[in-house]
Order: sequence, then C-alpha cells, then structure tokens
Amino acid sequence: MNINDLKYYVSLSTEKNFSRVAQDYSVSQPTISAAIKRLEAAFGSQLLVRGNPHQAITLTTAGEQLLVHANEILYHYRLAVREIENSYRQQLVIGMPPIIETNYFPMVAK
Repeated sequence: MNINDLKYYVSLSTEKNFSRVAQDYSVSQPTISAAIKRLEAAFGSQLLVRGNPHQAITLTTAGEQLLVHANEILYHYRLAVREIENSYRQQLVIGMPPIIETNYFPMVAK
C-alpha cells in the first residue's frame, strides 16, 4: 500500500467511476484497479461493491470505514509535507486578527 493507493481510493469513493479517477490522475484505469486490489489485500476485506459496468460503484461497510481513515491519513500526510517544506524556509509566520495586528502588536513588538 502506498499514499497514491489511498488518494485513488478517496477519489474513487467520490467519483464512483474508475475511468474518471484514472483520467484525473493521468494514469491508466488498470492502475486504479490494481491500487484498489492492493488495498483490499492489505485489509483483507472487499472495499467496493462492483455492479455491472454501467452502474456506479458503492462502498462496503469496510470501505466506508477505510474512507474515514484514509481521509485522516491523507490530511496528516499533507500536513507533514507542508511542515517539512516550511522548516526549510527558516522563517516564522504569525497570523493575527486585524485588530490585534494593528492595535496591540506594534506596542508589544517595541
């Protein structure tokens, strides 16, 4: 399992279509299918209900559970990437409401 597998899975849960997800990520449809199979193997559970090719896919109960966790994992992954990138800047960025920034901060900063 890799981070792209989770990205594909989250997109697939929204798009409900393998081809559209493949197009969104500029990969082939078999790449998306293989990612889902890897996830199903890793968790030992079927994640999607696949009907006929003309029906949208749906998530199983296990698939719904994984979706919640996958969103959290991807959130923390993006946060880690951002924090690591920011650590190379060697700058401190402080955000303040406008009233504090204009009225109180100048007095404290002196």
